[in-house]
Amino acid sequence: MSCRRCRLAGITLVFLIASGCDSPEPEDMVKQSLRQWKEAAEIVEHICDEKTLREAAPKLEALAQRIVELNKQAADQNMDVDTRRRLAADNRKETQAVFKRYNAAAESVRPIPGAEAVVVRFRRSASRAF
Repeated sequence: MSCRRCRLAGITLVFLIASGCDSPEPEDMVKQSLRQWKEAAEIVEHICDEKTLREAAPKLEALAQRIVELNKQAADQNMDVDTRRRLAADNRKETQAVFKRYNAAAESVRPIPGAEAVVVRFRRSASRAF
């Protein structure tokens, strides 16, 4: 995946960090989002043919919806600039690693017919910000 796509995929987490969260600790919301993206990477990593792609597609759709719900919760919160900066700095390496893993998995399944559409649809859905 290109750097542009990596940045686009990262929009969701950056939005969460910038917007705040609904949990008692802002860090919890960020960690929850990272877990969702890790799960997505794992699902895509297990796609090896059209059959596993068909099995993965509904899992990715459901996961994207959970991420969208996190984004909605984050959009409803207010967080001061210092907290946003701290969260971004504290989670930068893990965030980069998660998106690098997802993008590598997405790139590896491109030769499978229909796979690129599935992983792009997930990324676009999960990256929606409110």
